[in-house]
Amino acid sequence: MSTATPHGALSVEPLGAEGEDAWRAFVQAQPRRSLYNTASWRDILRRSYGFEPVYLVALRNDRVVESLPLFSIRHPLLRARKLVSTPFSGWYSTFLSEDREAKQALVARAVQMARDQRARYLEIRTADALPWLEELGFVVRRPLCFPELPLQDRESNLKRMAAAHRRAIRRARAQGLVVSRSDRIEDLQAFYRILQDLFQGFGSPALKYGYYEAMWQELGPKDEFALLVARHADRIVGAGVFFFYNGKVIYKNGVCTLESLPLRPYNALLWHALEMGLERGMRHYNLGATSPADTGLLRFKQQWGAEPKEPFFYYLPVAGRFPEIEDYFDSYAWQKAVWRRLPRPLVDWLGPRITEWVC
Repeated sequence: MSTATPHGALSVEPLGAEGEDAWRAFVQAQPRRSLYNTASWRDILRRSYGFEPVYLVALRNDRVVESLPLFSIRHPLLRARKLVSTPFSGWYSTFLSEDREAKQALVARAVQMARDQRARYLEIRTADALPWLEELGFVVRRPLCFPELPLQDRESNLKRMAAAHRRAIRRARAQGLVVSRSDRIEDLQAFYRILQDLFQGFGSPALKYGYYEAMWQELGPKDEFALLVARHADRIVGAGVFFFYNGKVIYKNGVCTLESLPLRPYNALLWHALEMGLERGMRHYNLGATSPADTGLLRFKQQWGAEPKEPFFYYLPVAGRFPEIEDYFDSYAWQKAVWRRLPRPLVDWLGPRITEWVC
């Protein structure tokens, strides 16, 4: 599909093997790129969840000027499909350039793909407001926030945080809690066991173990992934998964045993990752997805000196309805109560299948 424009011939094509190198070079050249724009993230989702990447690239005079990373996702139990940009992410730009014309051409092609596939809906996630999407019939939601703080130096970042956090970091150390980076797959497995316990306690399905293992395998050799473990009396009581990419530390997931909470493992893990970011010259620290309704967690993150960033989730209903993500965090009280009481083998089998769709 090619059209003449004042800026030169513009075409939109599916990304194929022959265009892979040019696309990678385009992403690498963009200052706003995140890990979620890369081939690594595409390969993690394809390997762990089997999501089908259907990336589109816009070319002007045969040069890549923008891309739209999409995944075709099937419901694990129902005969349904959706098209989603960058699953399991939020506060990062799906689009990387300022080329509105290219973006609009990519979206037009994506809409046609969604219709051809009879997808329930098309979802585009972006850090930027794109009002022209609403003119095309997209509905906008802002269900999550991602608190983020600048990384300056050790003393400046200590001063930014609330006194309670500084005390918690000292308390963790005084009580013998030790945080270190791990390169042992057994520690990743220990992290996942604690995560399963916590998520069932929350009444929520857990992500696949293979999702974290794929991160370990894909990003670990590039030093873009770190598993931090918190030990007390030679026992792992908490752990966290962090990304380091393009000047930014990203807190992906953290867990701890409930009995270890008085040791303040979350404070210790987050502080250790902050120090790692400073050592690596990172400029920003993203503290991960938070529901605005979870005021306690949001306050905990803001007290690190973080400012909440709210991305835009744009939905276009095609052959069905789009979900209200807020409901996943703030509703379903009776369903969560049932989930807490299900036998653990059933939870372990069913949970990852649910997260294939809730991504």
